[in-house]
Amino acid sequence: MSVAITLVLIWFLGAGALALSSLRGLSGVVWLLVVIGIPILGLVTWEHGPLSGSLLLVAGALLLCWPHLPLARRVQRWLSGPQ
Repeated sequence: MSVAITLVLIWFLGAGALALSSLRGLSGVVWLLVVIGIPILGLVTWEHGPLSGSLLLVAGALLLCWPHLPLARRVQRWLSGPQ
């Protein structure tokens, strides 16, 4: 596994943990992830081609927009049952 892919996996783990956390005021951390992710994305594009870079750009943007957070809350409410 290349260094670029390893860095991407670490970045995705961090972004996923951030997306699932319930902390407020995380916009600074999100911007830090963006600043760290841009050079990693460039490295992946350099080593693995523009298609890989484009796919990872879309995946990272979707992850940072947190579309799955409301779904996770609904599932959690459903699993906990009526209160």
